[in-house]
Amino acid sequence: MKYSVADRDGASVEVEGENWVIAFGAALASFGVNDADHPKLTAVRRVDGTIIVDSEVARAFTVSPAQPDIKVQPSGRSKLEEFELPPMEIPTGELGVGDPLAALRMPESTLAIEAPETLAERVFDLSMDLASAPEEDAYGMALDLLLEFVEAEAGSVARGTLNDPNLKFVAATGPVADDILGREVGFGEGLVGMCFDVRSTIVVDEVDQDTRHLDQFDSETGFSTVAALCVPIFDEVEGLIYGVIQLLNPPGHGFTMHDKEAAELIAQTLSTALTRRS
Repeated sequence: MKYSVADRDGASVEVEGENWVIAFGAALASFGVNDADHPKLTAVRRVDGTIIVDSEVARAFTVSPAQPDIKVQPSGRSKLEEFELPPMEIPTGELGVGDPLAALRMPESTLAIEAPETLAERVFDLSMDLASAPEEDAYGMALDLLLEFVEAEAGSVARGTLNDPNLKFVAATGPVADDILGREVGFGEGLVGMCFDVRSTIVVDEVDQDTRHLDQFDSETGFSTVAALCVPIFDEVEGLIYGVIQLLNPPGHGFTMHDKEAAELIAQTLSTALTRRS
């Protein structure tokens, strides 16, 4: 490979070498420098690949790959006035009889950017999916959709009816989801049990100030609950309740009205689908 070695006075020489070190050593003789006289050299590589070599007793040198010799040959067609281009023929026929520009028109793009689906559209899709999904999957499907529109560190669904002895967590997401699944909580116990009993949404922004919060799960799992949103899966028309959806720890100060309304809409959709199964 060819390298260009230059000193600070502007003198330069081009040498070949397998790498820049060999090339630099060969270039020193051209500058009248004996490399044996310089036991200590320092080299610094710049971002552009240039290497600066400095010595304690001699001037500094710059080593960089030599630029290739590029000869620009003028094109034989550089003078357009000397040539006459043939007339351009535009095909017609099946591509557009009577319209000579039809063949040049590009088809309309089919890659249109689709707007994200609204909550109402996604809830409608959920209602269709719940109609055919197994009941054990329905709770998780509703929770997954809710978390698409409401940010929370963790979420869970506790299933239970008036015919059950207690509420049982059948779906969960978050850092301790595996520890939550399968656990049971009594009616009226904690925020989830209270939500089930009163058939109404409960929003708490600071659970450590609320005596209804059941901190047993936090103690056993190591999870720290700061804020909670609990929504009953309650079919008001038929008066049937199927459990509670719970979200924990939103990224902001607390859950918003939008979060509450989204959770209630999805819980209502889930309760309607479960009633239709019975």
